[in-house]
Amino acid sequence: MIDKQIEPGHIGIVIKEELIDAYDVAVNKISKETGISVDALNNLLEGKLALSSGMALKLGRYFNVDPKYLLNIQTEFDVREKEHELSGVLCEIQPLEIA
Repeated sequence: MIDKQIEPGHIGIVIKEELIDAYDVAVNKISKETGISVDALNNLLEGKLALSSGMALKLGRYFNVDPKYLLNIQTEFDVREKEHELSGVLCEIQPLEIA
């Protein structure tokens, strides 16, 4: 059996599965009630757009979820993606030794 580490998904996946699907609410309804455009929501859900603080505040308010929770998922995804991208460079950086 191959041991694979499960990476956190894009925030769009979390919002779709844990909020939109769980509450069975349409993207058009969310758009109308939050002021977030349908295009922006769809791009977020498809992983083409990162979650902004403004969107996190609006979606957090709408779904009664702490916007910091949503932003933390986005940040974790961003850091992991960048960590993978910069892995060669990061290996060359020696940590500062503090006496």
